[in-house]
Amino acid sequence: MISIIVPTNRVGGLDLLYESLNAQTEQNFELILVDAIYPWRPGYQGPPHGGNRYPFDGNVQHLDPGTTDLRSNYMRSLNLAVQHARGDTLLYACDYSWFHPRCLETHAEMQKKHRGPVILDYNYVVAPPRKPRLPLYTQRIPAAQSEAYTAELNATTERYLEDLKAGRLNEFMWSVFEKPLTEDAVNALPIEHQHRPCSIREPDDYNWCSFKNESIPTELVLNMNGHDEDYDRSHCWQDQEFSFRLKARGVKWTNGPAMTGMISVVNPRPFLNVKKLLEPLGANGERCKSVKAAVNPGWSLRERRKAAVGA
Repeated sequence: MISIIVPTNRVGGLDLLYESLNAQTEQNFELILVDAIYPWRPGYQGPPHGGNRYPFDGNVQHLDPGTTDLRSNYMRSLNLAVQHARGDTLLYACDYSWFHPRCLETHAEMQKKHRGPVILDYNYVVAPPRKPRLPLYTQRIPAAQSEAYTAELNATTERYLEDLKAGRLNEFMWSVFEKPLTEDAVNALPIEHQHRPCSIREPDDYNWCSFKNESIPTELVLNMNGHDEDYDRSHCWQDQEFSFRLKARGVKWTNGPAMTGMISVVNPRPFLNVKKLLEPLGANGERCKSVKAAVNPGWSLRERRKAAVGA
């Protein structure tokens, strides 16, 4: 079984996940949402329509990472998801992702063949019109101005957090878009950025990842004791650091077949860029210059998973 891991700290985006997963040709999966705004999703147990609208509703785990200040906690969220994952394969994705119908099938086929880290392509696409009452939570300062950008991002996130607590965002928990999205509608969205390593070369060593469309055997992640939570203090380099550790173990990424846009990320940053950083953007680059001998010392992700799922 494939365990799909999706951390989120933003309202909306759940409509994309559920609708696209419902159309997958491969249905042997579970969805693990690690949701930093879990306390403010009123009565959320699935779609807002009530009942069991989706056949996979019973295979959705909605986890609270245990923080309410919306600090950058990506690695902590990934480790929590792995701890509760029941599948033998982990598929990493981000929120606001639309999985195209053969995405999971392709990962399953590639894992049978290679049984190692597999990367498939994805596109960032321009978001369609949002609901008119949704406030803007974005930054004016360019990310290149790291310290000023970080300060503005933190201030914006504080305003977002205040609106969450006041219930002003309740109507946007499931979707932020003016109209429901379908596969045809997503495919028609303009491409903002293409990530297509598969179009450049045949499957071979590709030591880089983004946690947006990669599958990895669960056992391999457990052997590495998961993801380095020291990187949660800032942003950037978390994914590269993970790849560097794989490379140090002699493990290579494998590119999937050349298919454009196996996942389309409907970019919410122009109106929903929210995440508090303890250090300026990019500060983790210094930590990434050498591969650690020990990651998350003092506890075992394997033991935590055994306590959570008995495996």
